Amino acid sequence: MALSKSKSNGTDRQADFQAVKKQLQNAAAEAQDAVRHSAAEAEERLRDATRQAQALARDTYAEGSNRAMALRDEVETGIRRHPGLAIAGALGGGVLLGMLLRRRR
Repeated sequence: MALSKSKSNGTDRQADFQAVKKQLQNAAAEAQDAVRHSAAEAEERLRDATRQAQALARDTYAEGSNRAMALRDEVETGIRRHPGLAIAGALGGGVLLGMLLRRRR
């Protein structure tokens, strides 16, 4: 009888070990799934943020380009209306720049 109890205790321990092993495997699989899910969510958020940043960059570039073209048109119109003033301004700017560069040397 002592021998059969010993065998049953060994079998019970083995069954307990197998049950614990299976629980650990299940917990590890669930943890892997959770990590995969979290990584997929983070990847999607990163993609969304990248799309938003690209759209913002495109919009900002387009707005800056439009403003630059409008400013260019205004300058051209001013030069055509007042060519003498434009020449005087360019000459004055050149003289000022020349004086500043000469002082540096």
